[in-house]
Amino acid sequence: MANTEPFTLLLKATVDTIADVLDSYKTYYSQITSLNYPQIINDVKALLDVVQDLESESATGTLWAASPRAKDNIVQVLNECGHLAKLLQIRIKDRTLRDDVRISRDIQVYFAEIECFLRTYSSREKRATDLSRAERYELDALSADHVLLPFSYYTE
Repeated sequence: MANTEPFTLLLKATVDTIADVLDSYKTYYSQITSLNYPQIINDVKALLDVVQDLESESATGTLWAASPRAKDNIVQVLNECGHLAKLLQIRIKDRTLRDDVRISRDIQVYFAEIECFLRTYSSREKRATDLSRAERYELDALSADHVLLPFSYYTE
């Protein structure tokens, strides 16, 4: 249990930070209805759903059968999600949020990487299938050109 505690804390912080983005959006852009949300907010909602799935699976302990490399990768992805969520919060509070193709692409990459991790290591049967060759190629293509900043950079 001690080995998973830092991961559990990171996962909870990531879920909370992503949820805060949506809460901030509702506060600062209250005049916009959910039918008219920008694509980036819809992407954030999808990301929150998959990170919450990861949190649920993590609570069962089944994810820690993953290789050390896979664990390190998912920790990096969660850190990147936290960075991005902090950036989006700043933009929302400054009322400068706009649909940004690069950020939407990054969110899609994070979503795909978390979904891949869940498919590979989850106890859920629907996710326990291997990725097809096409899905692996798409994931590799999305993962290219990634810049990593420490999550603490945005939380200080």
